[in-house]
Amino acid sequence: MERSIAVVDSEREIRAWGIAQARASSRLEGVDLSPGGQAVAQRYIDGEIDSDQLVQEMAKLHLG
Repeated sequence: MERSIAVVDSEREIRAWGIAQARASSRLEGVDLSPGGQAVAQRYIDGEIDSDQLVQEMAKLHLG
């Protein structure tokens, strides 16, 4: 699969850390990512989408 955004390993680690922190925060509130949300988050970590697209796709997925 070709990446649309060049993501070096250090950026990938930063993105993965950010997602892990967001998930931990959500879990403290009793919520976790759906399988669809996990897939979107992984696309962000992999550099397929940027942070704006991450927010848009999560909103579309969970808010309709």
